[in-house]
Amino acid sequence: MVLNQGSLDTVYLTSVLPEFETWLSIHRDVASSTFKHHHYTILKILHHLNHFNKNTVENYLFEAKSQKEPGTIENYVFTLRVFCKFLQSMGILKENFAADIPLPKRNHNVPVILTVAEI
Repeated sequence: MVLNQGSLDTVYLTSVLPEFETWLSIHRDVASSTFKHHHYTILKILHHLNHFNKNTVENYLFEAKSQKEPGTIENYVFTLRVFCKFLQSMGILKENFAADIPLPKRNHNVPVILTVAEI
């Protein structure tokens, strides 16, 4: 099953997760905790999608931005990039569309500086 135009079935993608684990261990040399994180994140995303393509993934991330912290969305994007790279290397996906998804801007908290009197 190769995605040229259209989308991939999420049930099919769930079935290739064991191969994703093998690919990560060979090509990325990741720890088992990292794989578990990627596995959990991909399952969570696929659960919300009927089909996997650029539009459905971008729409999901857009909706998730209103409910999740920027750091969580950033993790989703990183995981999607790795997963799409795996799918591309297996010939399942023609191009890694997730590579073009921008990372969210994080709010940086300004540190509180104590006055001399407060010290």
